[in-house]
Amino acid sequence: MPVYYETEIMYRWYKKANSKTNQQKEQKVKSVSLDKEMLLSCQETIRSVTELYKWLGRKHLPPDYYVVPYDGIRDDALVSAMFDELERYRGIKRCYAALKHGKIYEAVHEVSTVFLPNETRAQQIQKYIDDGVPDFLAEKMGYSDEAINLLLGRWPQYTNALAATTLLSCIWKDIELQHDAELQPKYGVTPRDYGKGTAGIFRWWSNNAATDEIQQLLAERRQYILKSLFYYRRKFSDGEQDKEIQGLKCFPGSWVNAISNVERICVGPEWPSAESILDYVLKNPTRVIETALDDIVNFHLRGVKLQIDSSGNRQFLVADTIVDAMYAYLSWDLQHGLSYRKCLCCDTYFVVGNRDRKYCDAHLPPNGRYQRNLIHKKLKETAMKGESICKNEP
Repeated sequence: MPVYYETEIMYRWYKKANSKTNQQKEQKVKSVSLDKEMLLSCQETIRSVTELYKWLGRKHLPPDYYVVPYDGIRDDALVSAMFDELERYRGIKRCYAALKHGKIYEAVHEVSTVFLPNETRAQQIQKYIDDGVPDFLAEKMGYSDEAINLLLGRWPQYTNALAATTLLSCIWKDIELQHDAELQPKYGVTPRDYGKGTAGIFRWWSNNAATDEIQQLLAERRQYILKSLFYYRRKFSDGEQDKEIQGLKCFPGSWVNAISNVERICVGPEWPSAESILDYVLKNPTRVIETALDDIVNFHLRGVKLQIDSSGNRQFLVADTIVDAMYAYLSWDLQHGLSYRKCLCCDTYFVVGNRDRKYCDAHLPPNGRYQRNLIHKKLKETAMKGESICKNEP
């Protein structure tokens, strides 16, 4: 599959035949050409399950993973699952775009939305309580504790690449939840709505001046995880009778077998200890994220197959699902230059026609001048403050 724009991407699905007009056949084959513009409109405009259902209706398409043959009856569960996959795809595309433009912590933020559930703090606490954690402990637990469970081998089986990125996502999510209220006023801007459609936000992790503080917070999370692992190691060594402690498949803190008994170190380096994987993840976040994203894209490309039609003297790709076709176009874009960028004034991502463009439609000049001025002022202030600290100036 070297080039995707020189071949069509076809989506072949099976429709239940009309019993009155076609009594001999139970289903008939439908083939639809999925061009890039058609899928782009789906990616960038659909923001709810209802909108996705309407889009599928307008295009006369079934949801992904429908039961063959498709009888045209709405299946809310399938449409909802497809919307979740679409959101995941959108997040992965944003991660690649952030990495391309050197915005590493922007990429870490986006990858955490891909790898971790979108839940409130109350929902997270209730999840821990439902798992049997006492109320007073559940209120103190966070995503770093889930990272500890992963290191102890209590999570689902992962390849190295996915496990390392999940670990990074857990660490970052806790930093966001615990320090957002403190760091946003310090390094970010949350301007008021100044004119129709021009409200924006500049997040603290997008400010280069916050880099040192972010690295310090990452180091603190690392120490917290290692300290907790030492607690489990000590209990294990002391012969603790707790069934969960003794039921661990390997010595707590050891990584070699904790990751997966099935796939067994399929991708990436082999880490001898929890400390080594933490050091690797925090020192090489770009590589960690890229490898995991490539794993996900390659998984979806398994559902895209190259076929030929000798009678028509053409070749085309057949996608198992609509989302698989999106990943096929994404892989082509990654090879030939991903024209996707985050607006400097808000969280909107847009397709770049002009490579020098830095703002979405709402914040292009003369719109959004108020937000741009506030953000430029904040960047200048934090940069000057950082220089003063370096020079030991008052």
